Amino acid sequence: MTKEVAAQSSDFSFASEGYDAGKYDGVARSARLREVRLVNSAYSAKVMSFMAVEPGDETQLKQSYTGAPSGHSFVSERGVAVGSYIWTAEVRAGRTKAMKLSAEYMVAYSGLKDAPEEYVELYFKKLARFTTYPYFRAHFAMQVAASGLMLAPLPSLTDRVD
Repeated sequence: MTKEVAAQSSDFSFASEGYDAGKYDGVARSARLREVRLVNSAYSAKVMSFMAVEPGDETQLKQSYTGAPSGHSFVSERGVAVGSYIWTAEVRAGRTKAMKLSAEYMVAYSGLKDAPEEYVELYFKKLARFTTYPYFRAHFAMQVAASGLMLAPLPSLTDRVD
């Protein structure tokens, strides 16, 4: 049985009443990253907006990025969880959106046969973020370089998800 799960369908979290660390640890120990694939990407750069910034005054440029799971499915009998994670980065030059990159990554984990669904969903939400971010960070760097722009790389992920 395949179950589609909306990205924000469950309120179950590490802080939920009834959360069992042993069950989560079991999922985490048995899960194996099967693959990560870039499945969609959109990039735009208004190079003239960057040229309007005074040389040496990059304080006018504001970088931001966000990421969120867009849903996943879990086939308990096969032990496979597959889903998407979408990242977006933007650079603003003043009030102008000078650059935008959106990328969607498909992530698959196996080794989860008969695992509790809510713990698989929790694992996916937490790990898909950290699994896909290095790919997105590299993709961002390649797109920016291809446009001939001099931007700082995206920062390392250090935040927790729980």
